[in-house]
Amino acid sequence: MSTGANSGRGEDLVCGLPLPLAQLARRADHAKNALERHQAAYYLWEAAVQVLAATVCLEREARGRGALDLPERLGDSGGRRWASGGSSRRGSSCPRRCRRLGGALPSRGELLLGGSREDFPRASALDSILREVLDEKRGTEGPIRLAELFDRMVRYRNQELGHGAAGQREASFYERTGNAILEGVGEVLGRVDVLLGGRLVQVGDVRRQASGRWLVERQALLGTMARREESLELSDADRALPHPEHLYLEVPSAGGPGGPPVLRSMHPLAFYASDTGEFFFLSGLRGTRRGRYLSYTSGRTVYRDVLRGDPHGLVSSVLGLPVDVETGGGATPDEDGDDASEGSAEGRRGRGGSASSSS
Repeated sequence: MSTGANSGRGEDLVCGLPLPLAQLARRADHAKNALERHQAAYYLWEAAVQVLAATVCLEREARGRGALDLPERLGDSGGRRWASGGSSRRGSSCPRRCRRLGGALPSRGELLLGGSREDFPRASALDSILREVLDEKRGTEGPIRLAELFDRMVRYRNQELGHGAAGQREASFYERTGNAILEGVGEVLGRVDVLLGGRLVQVGDVRRQASGRWLVERQALLGTMARREESLELSDADRALPHPEHLYLEVPSAGGPGGPPVLRSMHPLAFYASDTGEFFFLSGLRGTRRGRYLSYTSGRTVYRDVLRGDPHGLVSSVLGLPVDVETGGGATPDEDGDDASEGSAEGRRGRGGSASSSS
């Protein structure tokens, strides 16, 4: 496979992807069977949309325009995925989500929201197969609209992965569609920067030096493993100090080359567990405070208090929940740990949709 980690082109792609996407791409390429490859390839796409949506939210906050009013917000009724391609009670289509994402960043929206493209042959082949599967008629390859491809991916998920449908087809079906998804999604990710010019970093220790300046240790979450980066030195006047053991979107300094980069907290939309190497996305709410987080690579779910340590007010603007300003501080895992029943269900989903799939 040209997008696989065993090829030069595929290895270059994996090394250049954010860690959660690189791990899924590598997992898909090294899958032990067709179903496992198919599931990992699909969740590569879903995780990519999650990363893009979170990045857009932070970008809008930085511009003072408020977080994106995502069509699939997680509210008090809880449990609905936001911008992940899942089904919506409101019936909003994925092209509508794409238009909202692209509208937030006009300079980068043309690729996703523009007219037909003829320079995505692998994505076109994927679109052809999806149309064949969904409409029960033979698709033809040709010019493609990426927003329409995204919409078909949502419909495909609901038909082939949701409600226990995964694993019910013949192996030949998963071989064909899984390879097409991996090739097509890999081609799109090679052209669309889901971090919009930034990168994911995990801040480690933050400590004051004898000089009075602050030393900020960090790891770059690029490729399949976190890599230690040169520490940042910040003064009290630079900006609010980052929290230790916290996930950030790092963007270039607004003051131009030479200035310290800007760190935008990813809480409560995602977090990285340094001890296990797992990346977790917010996937639902329990009650009004507890966020359910899913790792696509391990299938594990954990719960965190989403109201604590929310520097951008994303809890209120994205989730529609009031912020308790007295709780302050960084987010910490709940003491009672994972919920066994939901952890099992989401675990099967994250590892490939069937209990027999290997992680």
